[in-house]
Amino acid sequence: MTTALRALGTLLPACLLATASHGQLLWQQAMGTAAYDETSSAFLPVPGGYVNVGGHGGNGRGALPNKFYLAKLDAAGTVLWQKSPSMASRNVQVMEQLGAAANAAGELYATGACTELVTVHPASLYSFGLLVKFSPTGDTLWSRVLHGVNGAAYKKVVATSDGGVVVLGSTDTDQFIAKFSAAGQELWHRSYTYSSTVTGDLQNIVQTTNGFLVANAPNCGCGVSWKYLVLDGQGQKLTEKPAPYRGYYYLQTDLAGSVLAGAGRFYKISATGDTLWSRQYTQYGRKVEVRLATPVPGTSNYLLAGTRSNSVDEDLSVLLVDQNGTRLRDTLLIRYGGNEWPTGLSVDAQGNYLVGGYTSDTGPIGRADQFALKLRNWNRLLPTRPATGPATAYQLYPNPATGVDQLRVATESGQAYTGAYELRDLTGRLLQAGTSWPSQGLPLQGRSTGLYLLRLREGERWLPALRLAYK
Repeated sequence: MTTALRALGTLLPACLLATASHGQLLWQQAMGTAAYDETSSAFLPVPGGYVNVGGHGGNGRGALPNKFYLAKLDAAGTVLWQKSPSMASRNVQVMEQLGAAANAAGELYATGACTELVTVHPASLYSFGLLVKFSPTGDTLWSRVLHGVNGAAYKKVVATSDGGVVVLGSTDTDQFIAKFSAAGQELWHRSYTYSSTVTGDLQNIVQTTNGFLVANAPNCGCGVSWKYLVLDGQGQKLTEKPAPYRGYYYLQTDLAGSVLAGAGRFYKISATGDTLWSRQYTQYGRKVEVRLATPVPGTSNYLLAGTRSNSVDEDLSVLLVDQNGTRLRDTLLIRYGGNEWPTGLSVDAQGNYLVGGYTSDTGPIGRADQFALKLRNWNRLLPTRPATGPATAYQLYPNPATGVDQLRVATESGQAYTGAYELRDLTGRLLQAGTSWPSQGLPLQGRSTGLYLLRLREGERWLPALRLAYK
């Protein structure tokens, strides 16, 4: 990716750009190949930099990833190596890369659910789970295969202080947690269900001060809420607590031992599974889907990352909040023509913020790509500026638009906008302006295909620019 910082409203294609005065990009980088998709399940801090772990091999046209993809960067954002380890003799057709973790030595663990073409007569597909340990340079050290009658998967992993790993696994008959040594020997295996009548689906795991906290979902469409399983260090269940939400989410501990969860809202949970509080955030009138949270060392603050829909695609949102979840600062990073999904969040020794993940559509290199970026910390900007009152949230109709459309602006409740406006291109050049919105809508004939920026005025201030896609 080209490194660039622009105000909201002067965006460049294929670049992530931070909103002005809220965030400054120190660097940004893309990893991948032009012909294939690269995904990410985790962006991990390791000695000497960071590693993005994901899948490789699809091409966005029906083909899906079929092997791992690892990319390491140094602290300055320089790509040190990119590797796509061979699956040896296995004829893997599809691999869903599900989890990754790193230990203190920089060794990596990665998991997945694979579908293999078995060349017998007749040929058939066989599914299995895969757990692989990689060296700090991305070379395969060992792998373990999980077999099941109708499918199997190794899912989320936690690297332990002894160099080993604890992993969630599933087959068609078993949902379990297993501990492997650093050499790949299975040390223990604990099976769990949701209840005596409902099968469980272990979704995520985090190591706590006394053991582990595991998110357990009911494997049914029965409207039953999720649970937290509170386990000791050997995987034995101590208790269970109800989870206040449903859906896919991420778990991380803070410096005091509490658990942070991103699941649309930001949740703070005790190590024993009690929900302490939750917070919902918006940016420019639209909800932020919080995915990741991490503590900021030396402070009581938390750094969050998530996505915010702009009606065309998903932009990357980064927020700084205090110990009670109150927002201190935020920024929105945007790239025209694709979605950004964050999968890892970190704070470096200088207090700067690192975010990694992947683009789910055509990326800067080609097809889906991995990405990483560093933002300068916001310590010098705190406390946040006094609030000026909430801005009215307007939407464009239709969006995307064509030359035959008359562009309308209204709130979700249907209140039409009638005030002043400015229409600009991506360079910030003014194309059209008026002191009042046309009653029949703004004509768009003769525009070039691409992205435009529409600014609306409310009282004495201009509202954040709205993005208009023109076909």
